[in-house]
Amino acid sequence: MCGIIGIFPAGEDMNRNQDAARQKLREKIEAGVSMLESRGRDGSGIMKAGNGFLGHALHAVVNHVPQPVANEKAGSILVANCEIYNWKELRVEHHSPKNDAEALLFLLDSVDLSDDREIERALSLLDGVYAFAYFRGGKLLVARDIIGVKPLWFSHSGGFAFASEKKVLEKLGFSPVFELNPRHFIVLDAAGGNLHSFVRDYFDVSPVESDISEDEAVKKISALLEASIKKRVPSRDRKVGVLFSGGVDSTLVALLLKRAGVDFTCYTTAVAWDSARLPEDLVAARKAAKLHGLPLKEILLSPDDVLNALPRIVPLIEDTNVVKVGVALALDAACRHAYADNCKVVFSGLGSEEIFAGYQRHRSSSDINRECLAGLRKIYERDLYRDDVVSMSNGVELRLPFLDRDLVRYSLKLPASLKIREGARAGGATQSVSQSTSQ
Repeated sequence: MCGIIGIFPAGEDMNRNQDAARQKLREKIEAGVSMLESRGRDGSGIMKAGNGFLGHALHAVVNHVPQPVANEKAGSILVANCEIYNWKELRVEHHSPKNDAEALLFLLDSVDLSDDREIERALSLLDGVYAFAYFRGGKLLVARDIIGVKPLWFSHSGGFAFASEKKVLEKLGFSPVFELNPRHFIVLDAAGGNLHSFVRDYFDVSPVESDISEDEAVKKISALLEASIKKRVPSRDRKVGVLFSGGVDSTLVALLLKRAGVDFTCYTTAVAWDSARLPEDLVAARKAAKLHGLPLKEILLSPDDVLNALPRIVPLIEDTNVVKVGVALALDAACRHAYADNCKVVFSGLGSEEIFAGYQRHRSSSDINRECLAGLRKIYERDLYRDDVVSMSNGVELRLPFLDRDLVRYSLKLPASLKIREGARAGGATQSVSQSTSQ
């Protein structure tokens, strides 16, 4: 949704020549915000926070509230890349927030930043995805949503710096740079430079809902997924996109958007390696779209298109893994077309195979739910950062309904018999839900 950055110098750097050091720091944060421009094309802002600076690049989907946001009475400042779906329900007494970022600011204003458990309780109230930095009283709190949909990187060498993208910090000269584990949050004493991290409670796989029937599970999953999609639709009058493969997961998302009366287009990308026949992915997508009456836009790439895109895609995702690059190429093309069609939000089925045991490694596991949990712990490193930087480079924000907090929590306690079905390529639970939805 946005790009965030912050730089806090080591104490001795500011003590040598405060004016010169502050000017140099200001120039560096301005350069960082400029590098994040593709993540937020609707405005930018910079604000001093203690001895450091916080910066923000805005990607406005519905309303337009510039950041950083501040509460002068509390002496607090926030930069956030967030989509908090329950922000209107958060208890922020004596305040009338205009959007989710302001609601988050006011919520954190009431939190004791020296009490890790109190911070954790506040974060547990948030239903949505986020990465933020909050400054008050000389302390900086840095956190992201617990699955890691929204990215956050940091460096704690010669001061402290964070940003939405690793490459930005590296280009500004920070090293080493680490990705913040989403199950941790960081509290920095900005004046002294001392930093500590706290490990948050994560999802659990027990107790298993062993007595639940398949019909009950299908109804519950359908209700949770429908609610997840509904809260992620920016507004009824805004068109959205769907990354569409014709498989169970993307078809299910499209069917639920259709049922909700949302204006959307499905986007399918394929590479024509063999000019004599259509790619199998495209054939499958056409078949599913025709069967369910879904609007489909086909993007056919030539081998030359792929070769020409590689010099841009590899540095963008900061990875040379062949599988990751292949996924990024297809995603890039789909998001580029979606943006051209005035879609600022695109839905993805990512996460379904992880929580509903859709991979071969799940079938080989002696404890399917623990295997699901293990995969979920790594999804931010394996998939989420790649997809985020590719989509945001095209001015598009991904929405991932299968990684909804309530749906994940419920799915991890389903019995294995409802997830694995003999002869089925996808998870049994999602196949049943899809069949029920399409009727």
